[in-house]
Amino acid sequence: MLGWMAFPRKGSRCLVVDEVQYRYIGLFCERDRLGGEVHEVRVQLAKDPEQVLRAEFGYARLKKEYDRVGKHVSRSIDTLPPFAVRQAIRIGLEKGWRPAERGREIDIGILDDQVDWTELRPDS
Repeated sequence: MLGWMAFPRKGSRCLVVDEVQYRYIGLFCERDRLGGEVHEVRVQLAKDPEQVLRAEFGYARLKKEYDRVGKHVSRSIDTLPPFAVRQAIRIGLEKGWRPAERGREIDIGILDDQVDWTELRPDS
């Protein structure tokens, strides 16, 4: 097996974390394991991707945090703040995600209570 297919450039975004370039895609899901709406994000290396990281962010929590700083949030993945994806990458790496190694997708679950939401600012 040659690893995961690279995410398409169209519809995905790049993000650099600790000098490593990643590509991520997201989608809005109707229900999570607890019955709420979530933004799901999948991350892989931008170059030579192998193992994929999967994480979720509850829409209710996103809306609450955006309201806190006076911003509008929609169900579009464009509203998922890059700082949250950056933190998901770091959490995934701490939990054993090895993006340059072959392996099954790593699902680190819903990260609402693990993300430092104070990084969300009105101008971000």
